[in-house]
Amino acid sequence: PRCKGTGLMTYTFTVPRLPSAALSPNAKKQHWTAHRLARDTDRQDAYAYFLHQYARPDKPLEHARIHVKVYVKARRTRDSDNWSARMVGIWNGLKGVVFEDDSIECIGQPTYEFVVDKDKAPAMEFTIEGER
Repeated sequence: PRCKGTGLMTYTFTVPRLPSAALSPNAKKQHWTAHRLARDTDRQDAYAYFLHQYARPDKPLEHARIHVKVYVKARRTRDSDNWSARMVGIWNGLKGVVFEDDSIECIGQPTYEFVVDKDKAPAMEFTIEGER
């Protein structure tokens, strides 16, 4: 589909923590309220840290490319399916504000880069580009 946006926009902002591990499919079985609280906390934090750096856009991006630089303290293997599941609350906090929705048609497959940096970890730096 062709974008009918009003211009290219780029947003870069940092969330100074990682998404909740409680949202991972491999997390210890917990009560549904704990899962909901973790998702809601991630959602609120993503929204708040975006608004800390930018005014709320008049119109969200119709199509976006997302790159997330994840700062961690140690190098280890990470499962992409589990990581995607952990990001649900983050995407929910940004949809309708930064991008129209979190469907594959709108944001595609976000890319992740894991960087070992003990000084910056734990944190996620988002770069979101797209048409408005």
